[in-house]
Amino acid sequence: MACFRRYICHVRAVIAILLIVGLTPNSGRAANSDVKGTWSGTLNSKYPGVPPFTFTTVISLDSHGKLHGTTHLKSRCIKDVLKAIDQLVTVNGSNVSLAGSTQDGVTVTLRGTTDQSGKMNISSYTINGSATGLCELDNGTGTLTRSP
Repeated sequence: MACFRRYICHVRAVIAILLIVGLTPNSGRAANSDVKGTWSGTLNSKYPGVPPFTFTTVISLDSHGKLHGTTHLKSRCIKDVLKAIDQLVTVNGSNVSLAGSTQDGVTVTLRGTTDQSGKMNISSYTINGSATGLCELDNGTGTLTRSP
């Protein structure tokens, strides 16, 4: 039964990522590549007792001209924090979304806005770690800063 529940959670997460990618204007197109570079900062869970954790992503263009983030985060939901998470990056004006998953099935999604000072204000992040059993769900907010 637990395997079936994990499968359903993973399917839901994949559907959510596909909806984000498919419904967001300018999905990963180079025209909005002003977010390229290294972004890092701290994300804060909305759940008491869950410590803040670091998040770093390097956003670049792939060979097809789409924006991707190679992401590392040190969350208790991630089984192997040394593995990179490939995230598709979508941009619409100052709005930015990152969505991807690990090979273990953990999904990570962020939504936020960029400002003129080189900050990305994360209005929401969601980590679904149910595929690994490390945590069911974590979400919250944070701020990332682009490295010079």
